[in-house]
Amino acid sequence: MTDNLDELRHIEGFPVGNDEAINALSDSPSYTAYPNPHIDEFLKKYGTSYDESTDNYHREPYSGDISAKEQNPVYAAHAYHTKVPPEIITTLLKHYSRPGDVVLDVFCGTGMTGVACRELNRNCLLIDLSPIATFVSHVNTTSFSIQSTLHVLDQIIKETERELGYLYETQDKTGRKGVINYTVWSDVYTCPYCDFEFPFFPSGVEHLHGKVRTLDSFPCPKCNADLNIRSVRRVITSDNTKKKELVWINAKVNKVIQDREPSKFDLEIAQKAESSILPYWYPTDKVDPDWYSARLGQLGQKRINSVDKFLSKRNLWIYSALFSKISRVSDKKIRSLGIYILTGLFTVISERQGYFGGGGGMSGNLYMPVIRKEQNIFHCLQRRLSKVKSAEVYKQQHSSCVYVGTQSATDLRKIPDSSIDYIYIDPPFGANIIYSEMNSILESWLSVRTNDIPEAVINEFQEKGIEDYHDLIFKSFAELYRVIKPGRWITVEFHNTQASIWNMIQECLAKAGFIVAQTGTLDKGSSTILQDIRAGAVNNDIIISALKPKVTVARKLAENLGQGFESEYIKEYLKQLPLTCLFERSQEMLYSRYLAFYIKHGYQILYNGDQFYKALTQWGFEERDGYWFADEIQVNDYEKRKVKSFEKGGFQTQAVLFVIDERSARQWIWNFLDEPKSYDSIYTNFVQVLQSTTDEIPEVKVILEESFVRTNGYWKRPDQLTQAELEKKRHERLLRQFEEYLNTARANQKLKEVRLEAVIAGFTECYRSGRYNDILTVGHKLDKSLLENSTDLYDFIDIAEAKVE
Repeated sequence: MTDNLDELRHIEGFPVGNDEAINALSDSPSYTAYPNPHIDEFLKKYGTSYDESTDNYHREPYSGDISAKEQNPVYAAHAYHTKVPPEIITTLLKHYSRPGDVVLDVFCGTGMTGVACRELNRNCLLIDLSPIATFVSHVNTTSFSIQSTLHVLDQIIKETERELGYLYETQDKTGRKGVINYTVWSDVYTCPYCDFEFPFFPSGVEHLHGKVRTLDSFPCPKCNADLNIRSVRRVITSDNTKKKELVWINAKVNKVIQDREPSKFDLEIAQKAESSILPYWYPTDKVDPDWYSARLGQLGQKRINSVDKFLSKRNLWIYSALFSKISRVSDKKIRSLGIYILTGLFTVISERQGYFGGGGGMSGNLYMPVIRKEQNIFHCLQRRLSKVKSAEVYKQQHSSCVYVGTQSATDLRKIPDSSIDYIYIDPPFGANIIYSEMNSILESWLSVRTNDIPEAVINEFQEKGIEDYHDLIFKSFAELYRVIKPGRWITVEFHNTQASIWNMIQECLAKAGFIVAQTGTLDKGSSTILQDIRAGAVNNDIIISALKPKVTVARKLAENLGQGFESEYIKEYLKQLPLTCLFERSQEMLYSRYLAFYIKHGYQILYNGDQFYKALTQWGFEERDGYWFADEIQVNDYEKRKVKSFEKGGFQTQAVLFVIDERSARQWIWNFLDEPKSYDSIYTNFVQVLQSTTDEIPEVKVILEESFVRTNGYWKRPDQLTQAELEKKRHERLLRQFEEYLNTARANQKLKEVRLEAVIAGFTECYRSGRYNDILTVGHKLDKSLLENSTDLYDFIDIAEAKVE
């Protein structure tokens, strides 16, 4: 089936490539290397309509064990930068979805969500911006006739081996011939003292048992000067390429493995390959040395400026021969599986494969080691075919429907409102990995490239900062909110490396309309979602569980512009949270959610912080241990769970993930004061978890004096009446501080360091009283980094700009 691509080009994320290449890669309707126009057919067949009056779905956030003990054969069949084991997703699917449900993943990578869905009889929509990602997802979620495919591939491999197998022939010094398993190449350097040229291997390394270790220092082979990797100079040839030498051979000769220096025969074969004009097509797309991934890999210094240089000339010759022959296979399924196999082994046979005993190259960038292993492609193919066979045996056992499309998550116009039952995503995390750059090598072979305009990253080369990343992530979350059914869950998993980005992800979810019900880390060592997170833990993946609220409350709020329904909104929010001590149940977070939701919708704010905290009791909400609950029923359930937890060894509160601002600092201290503690104990522990921040967080002593009470030299949590009095005084201090900022801004002076809570309190009062110009006066003088790390401030400034236009 061939679709009309002209009708789809206007959808955000349409890939870069000619129509012939895009159609050749696709297998419509189940897979398209462009926005899939058949999603409506998929949903008509497998989806169900939403009716709130008959909907009986209810789940609490998942908080149990997640098992990923055995590696799924599909997971192992193809290499990719980052993958989540499908067993982790399977556990979440069992909890949040039911058989026959429709699941969506819009940052699907290699399609592990689809793999998990097929195992559990869920139907799945997979979307990604990258053509290589969606292509691999399609193969990973489609069953193939493995015998007929392997028969064709075996013929192609044998034909290519007869033609070019001599390139892997070897001959030792005694004249005995054999086959190379791999060779080792080394970059060539010069001594800064005598200009002597030498390969870094073996002079600069310790070579033992098929591995190398770079020496801290080593003597120059000629002048004996003391050298190290930083002091030597790379040799660049007259044709502007880095100079390299073949330095080691691992081969099988007469059934015996030889580890040795290359013979004259070996050097001649290598030289023939290097000097040959190749008869097969291969891509020569540009690799820009200013790419983030290229700069990390120092490709500019190494003169790597096109994708063909990621293979040695010998392996480029053989790989291009195999690729050309497989690309000419008329049967699309056989062709797809063949290309899948070739792209799956690319990194292992490329110049990114270091000679260090491992496999795959350095993750997250395009680094090429100084000493590299040149693998025998035919040997690697046999190992890869074995993995693919295992994956196919597994896939034959499962048959639910998966559709795949290539586009941006910011434009899901083909998916109707409230049609999805569950969403699992692992979105790009700031500047961690620039997928469009990392995928550009394989996508050049496919002749279909990622459209990086809507790529949600922080990347100087693309001129995208944290603001752009925020906008693209928010647009994606807003679309996900639109398409998921009310009362259903979204799980967001991503690697945690930067507190400000994590905070932004959570804020974007809330701003899109989701109720963020739980945050935790996934400990892949014990495979558990941890509820008792230690502040500052940064080595695990973060899991966010969020919910789209029911339609009734949202409709009432919209019909009445929010007025008189503040308690309804908070009650709905509290009802969706798990019955435990969560940061989200604190009065500060409840007020923050109220502000974010009302400002986003342009509703009037009737309550400042102090008034809101008093209203919680007036509205009939119940407080226990500093956390709020919707009603007595929730409180009773909470108390029962608490008793059971104490019987099992203790009831633990959920700590904040990061202390990055005053709000999280106060919450951390509240959690820490589960019993009275001395100032020294509080201070010592607090400074250990404090992150770098743009917020002018008050000293620990000030926070304690403003929000806690001191008795007999020990600090403790206040009772409810005392807390209300303290909050009133603190709010007044914050407003006085804001007025000082306003006067400074009116004097046309920059506000470099400010107390974020004071600005938010002042903006809230200005918003309530219609002083939108005052919001803009202060907002335009705030430091850009503060704005980038606080979506709260952005919301106020956005609405103020709209009001004064």
